Amino acid sequence: MPRLSILMPTLRPDYADNAIRQVLMCSGRHDYELIVVSPFPVAGDRIRHIPEETPEGDSAAYARALAAASGDIVLPMIDDFAPAFGWLDGLAEAVERAEKEVLPFCGGLHWVNHPWFNTAYDRYYAFFPVMSRRSLALSGGYIDTAFRANFGDVDLSLRVWEAGGRVAMLPRSGIYKARPEDEARLSPYKRHGAEADFAALIGRWHQRLGDGRPASFNGVIATHDISDLDDPRWFAGRSGHFS
Repeated sequence: MPRLSILMPTLRPDYADNAIRQVLMCSGRHDYELIVVSPFPVAGDRIRHIPEETPEGDSAAYARALAAASGDIVLPMIDDFAPAFGWLDGLAEAVERAEKEVLPFCGGLHWVNHPWFNTAYDRYYAFFPVMSRRSLALSGGYIDTAFRANFGDVDLSLRVWEAGGRVAMLPRSGIYKARPEDEARLSPYKRHGAEADFAALIGRWHQRLGDGRPASFNGVIATHDISDLDDPRWFAGRSGHFS
């Protein structure tokens, strides 16, 4: 059984090819599998392909990948991103150390060429959530299919906080934007579904966490400079890093 399961939905063969090559080059000899959900075939060392003839959005693809995954720890890959060399070094150990302190735990891959982080309702959320099976069980699972392609990472992080857990960046586990955004080739759920997905987020969380703030994107989501990541306001007194 592999220790790590990397989940990658993709609709773009050229982007997928680049992301797959980067994963294989940058992951060393770690015990991992790469599960690719796509309408086109892929094959290769450590790769498991899950056919998706009719794409239903990123969240549905993550659910299909997770159902096929066998690793103890799951993490995402996006086809227009690439991992930094050595991105898996120490990742499983960091998750294990964090879980000795608090459960559930959600780690966030470090988006190295994006010098900001986001909060939702003044709580840090992971752009690229990394979780063990036991933390998933304690927080209600991975990306919820109620969110077709947007805000699933926000909802997952809020579920971890609500369960008494912790969400923190894994600063040694780097990932970076490697290909330009191509709006014309995004799934229709990604291009046109943000409003419906945000409504689902508000419907689930605003009454509990809104505390008089407007139920708008800017009222809920905030962007901060990465230098402020250790500000305890975003972590209920806990550090934003776990290394």
